[in-house]
Amino acid sequence: MSHCVLIGGGSGLIGTRLTEVLLQKGHEVRHLGRKAKGAGQVKTFGWDIHRQTIDERAFDGVDIVVNLAGANINDHRWTDAYKKEMLVSRTGSTQLIVNVLKERSGIQLIAGSAIGYYGFGNDAHWFRETDPPGNDFMAQLTVEWEKVADQLKNVTHIRTGIIVSSHGGAVEEMSKPIKFYVGSPLGTGKQIVSWIHLEDECGIIMHVIENKLSGIFNAVAPEPATNEEITKEIAKKLKRPLLLPNVPAFALGIILGDMSEQVLNGAKISSDKIQSRGYKFQYRTIREAILSI
Repeated sequence: MSHCVLIGGGSGLIGTRLTEVLLQKGHEVRHLGRKAKGAGQVKTFGWDIHRQTIDERAFDGVDIVVNLAGANINDHRWTDAYKKEMLVSRTGSTQLIVNVLKERSGIQLIAGSAIGYYGFGNDAHWFRETDPPGNDFMAQLTVEWEKVADQLKNVTHIRTGIIVSSHGGAVEEMSKPIKFYVGSPLGTGKQIVSWIHLEDECGIIMHVIENKLSGIFNAVAPEPATNEEITKEIAKKLKRPLLLPNVPAFALGIILGDMSEQVLNGAKISSDKIQSRGYKFQYRTIREAILSI
């Protein structure tokens, strides 16, 4: 069955690859963006998250909306102003879409979310979709983000882990110092990282679309890894030694501010639910994922 899919955040890391996958499978794709563009295979309709304006013609004939919009959490120090931007970009984009979908029946919303919902710092517990939220900034941001989408009945939340990709994301950032012989694990290196390969992230979204799934799903690989394991796999792939000692936690706190909490603390997130609904992962281990990129 062919779908017409509208993507918010279609020019981002996940949105770009998801667009390619959808087009390859014969679906029609549209984007929401700051500037409208009519040329090319994918038409972009204008929206302004801060002014809360949107071109509602974007929704004509659409049966699925995927919202991936939101300010990047990894490329900016978490100042009070940027924390507000992280929140507003997510809740504001979702609210714009919800306002339109309230008036249009039969359109499914697949809403981007994050494993930050569960909080960080508990490596012993396997978090599942039924667990309550954490108490830190990212957890509360994600709660507010999902709450906006939950104004609709037909919504699917995709709580995404750390993306592994050769086109951007955390692993690309981790590889940069390793390339120049100054890479090392962060903090103790033992903190758990619940990650997912970009192909599996898009694969899960496609699985949700094709099987008309609703509810909450964690998008993480079945086997999380430690920060140290990921660092060593990247170094092995790049054929670089790890010569320096671990970066101490206090230094990361000075450099990154509040963002260091996410880097220094981990959480084990379960992907059992999406697997029970029939999804089969292409990349189950961090070694497989790093080798692929």
